[in-house]
Amino acid sequence: MAKNPVSRMMFDDDDDEPQLNAVDNYYLLDAREVPVCLSVLPFQFKDTDEVPECKKDVFLWGTADPGIKVYRKVIAWKLGLQGKQPEISVLSAEGSWISLTKPKNSYEEKIRTILITVQMLHFLKKKPEEPEKNLWSHLRKIFDKFEVRPSEDDLRNHRSLIKHFAEKDSTLAKSEILQGFTQETSRKKFSEVGSDKVEIKVPFIADDEDIEEMADVDNNIESDEEEEEDLFDSICSICDNGGDLLW
Repeated sequence: MAKNPVSRMMFDDDDDEPQLNAVDNYYLLDAREVPVCLSVLPFQFKDTDEVPECKKDVFLWGTADPGIKVYRKVIAWKLGLQGKQPEISVLSAEGSWISLTKPKNSYEEKIRTILITVQMLHFLKKKPEEPEKNLWSHLRKIFDKFEVRPSEDDLRNHRSLIKHFAEKDSTLAKSEILQGFTQETSRKKFSEVGSDKVEIKVPFIADDEDIEEMADVDNNIESDEEEEEDLFDSICSICDNGGDLLW
C-alpha cells in the first residue's frame, strides 16, 4: 500500500527536501486531505513580525521547477502588493517563504473570494484615488471566467484582512474607497447596472445580524406585495361576483 505523502512529510526526517522559491498549480489541504482556503492560515504583514500560531495543520501541494512534486506543511501567509501582480507567499514549517504562482483549476473556486480581495487591495495600492466603478470593472475583467461576477459579498469574509491593510499600509490608508469599505457607514449595496431590484442601504461589510435583518426586510416586502394582490380580485362582468375567472 502506498504511503500517504502527508504522513511521509511529517515523519520521515531523512528526506533531503530542496529549497523552494515558487510553486505552481498549487492547492492547500488539511490533515484530513480536505481542501482549505488560504485564509485559514495566520496572516503575517511583515517578515520581521512575530509568526502567529497556526492552530490547524495545513499542507501545500503543487509543482516546482523542474516538475518537482511539492508537499510541505505551511504555517502562515503574506501578501506583496508592490509588483505588477499581487504576490502570495506561504511560510513553510522549516521557516522559508514559498511564492504561490497559479492555483490548480479545481482549487481556484475554493479560494475565489480571497483572490478577489487580494486583487482589490492590489488595485487600490496602485491607484488609491481611482473611482469605485473602475475598481469593479477591473475585478470583473480579471475574474470573468467565473459564472458569478465579483461583488461586495466576496469581500465580507475577509474584513479583518482589509482592515489590517487599511490601518498598516500608508498608501491604502489614503484610499477613500478602502476606508469606506472598512467603516460601518451606510453604503448602497452593490448591484448590477440596470437592475430593477430595490436597493437596500447596508454597511459594505455587514455582520451576520445585519444580513439577517436585510433578509427579513425582503420577506416583508414580498408579503406586502402578496397581500396587495389579494385586495384586487377579478370581477365577472356577467354575475358581478368576485373570485377567479374560469374563462
